[in-house]
Amino acid sequence: MASLRKYRPLGEAIAKERRSKGLGQKEVVDLVESYYSDERSYRRIESGENLPERHKLIAILVSGLSINKADKINSILALGGYGLTQKQLHRLGEIV
Repeated sequence: MASLRKYRPLGEAIAKERRSKGLGQKEVVDLVESYYSDERSYRRIESGENLPERHKLIAILVSGLSINKADKINSILALGGYGLTQKQLHRLGEIV
C-alpha cells in the first residue's frame, strides 16, 4: 500500500494550500476543469496516489490555488520531481 501513496508529500502540500485558502476540492476542480473534469481524479492527487503531469500540476497551483510566488510553486513542484523553467521563473517574477 505504501507504494500507492508514493506522492503523498506532494498531495499533502497541495491539500494544505487548498485548505489554507478555504477551498474545497470541487472548487479547485472547477478552476482547472480543462484538466480535471471530476473531483475523484483530483482527490487521487491530494491522497498521493497519482502524480499529475507537470503542466497540470502548474495549472492546479497557479489557476486552482492562486499561488503566484515562484519559490512556493517551485518547492511544491519539486515534491513531484519537477521545477519551473527559467522562462517561467522570469514570467512569474513579473507577475508578482
